[in-house]
Amino acid sequence: MRFGCEPAWLVTVACVLVTVPSPAVAQGSRCVLRIDAPTKESIKVPGSQGDYTTYVGGGTVTLRCGDALMTGDSAVHFEKEERAQMIGNVVYRDTTRTLEADRLTYLESSDQVISQGNVRLVRLTTGARLDGPQASFFRAAAANSRTIATGRPRMTIPAEQPGGEAIVVDADVAEFLGDDRAFARGDVVIRRSDFHATADSSRFSQDEGRLYGDPVITARGMSLSGDSVRTAFAEGELDLIHAQGNARATGEDLELRAVEILVDIGPEDVERAWAFGEGRSLGATPRFVIAGDSIDFAFTGGDIDSVTSVGTARAFQLTDARSPEAEFEEPETAIGMGADWIEGDSIRGWFTAADSAHTEPGEPLMRRLLARGAARSLFSATRDSTTTARRSRNYMRGEAIDIRFVAGEPEEVLAERAIGVFLEPASGEGGQAP
Repeated sequence: MRFGCEPAWLVTVACVLVTVPSPAVAQGSRCVLRIDAPTKESIKVPGSQGDYTTYVGGGTVTLRCGDALMTGDSAVHFEKEERAQMIGNVVYRDTTRTLEADRLTYLESSDQVISQGNVRLVRLTTGARLDGPQASFFRAAAANSRTIATGRPRMTIPAEQPGGEAIVVDADVAEFLGDDRAFARGDVVIRRSDFHATADSSRFSQDEGRLYGDPVITARGMSLSGDSVRTAFAEGELDLIHAQGNARATGEDLELRAVEILVDIGPEDVERAWAFGEGRSLGATPRFVIAGDSIDFAFTGGDIDSVTSVGTARAFQLTDARSPEAEFEEPETAIGMGADWIEGDSIRGWFTAADSAHTEPGEPLMRRLLARGAARSLFSATRDSTTTARRSRNYMRGEAIDIRFVAGEPEEVLAERAIGVFLEPASGEGGQAP
């Protein structure tokens, strides 16, 4: 017996869901729909053109079509429309997935399954789950078979490693493509205990994710944004975040701006943040701005350990600590009484733990700055505060310049093949600087 159904009240909903073209594999793969049910509760009603509508109930009803098995409390078949609908406690199963729902419609002509009401679909190969009000797919198995869910569904992507934590994705529209790819569109929210992300759309698998449209991801105390953001996983753990296009990274004591930013994630903390790409890359701690064609920050225990800037590299010490909310730009390396600075073909800087007598708790302090290649520097320091509060000025240029700091203030300047000028203020409170 062949049958398919759909009550009149469901036609509008079904038309909204059938928005995906039937794939080539569905053509020519039609099967004979069969029913098993208590015959005493079956009613077959003839139509005006010789077709029939069949109502089946009175116990568990089973529909079979190829490799698909569908069970429910009752079923209705519209012969002319070639549609079958199951109602109540519906369970569907084929070789690639299982599904539970309140209602299920099977369209014989396109081999499409449409489910509605408390839908839960599980991919058998990966265990990936989809929960939502409605979902549709084509029964015939294919390498790129699609499952689409609307109405703000939730996807749960299990970890690649046994016992790992799953990733939860909420979006306006969700889609499984084959066994290893998933897509989400519209107000996407992705979360796990170790990271949180938002975007307009995303695509991901068990080992990689990509976010588009105002993406923001926060992990290990650092937030990244850009035109797009890529995440990579290793053995189920977040391993890398790569922001591309107008990239920005913000942490407790660090901000980066560049065309691209790459962040390596360790088991407990951020281990590296690399800013690069066409144009200038900028980094800022509360008391320093660092610029170059590329900038590479290294971390130890979540704290900044060192920084390397390459390509017309510059570092500026700020007179006042900058606010975390303040925008920053690359200052000028002026010869005057402005900001202290050092520049060269490359700069390496080392940080030390905060000194509460000079900075806020947790704020990183510069311990050493080393510039190499066409190096220049202009730094100031108060050498003897009992004599004068005015600062000495030290301008130098050479092959290499090495500045050592104590408690975040420059203490010693060393140089290779260098010349310079040292300006000492006049003695006394009222003395004039020469």
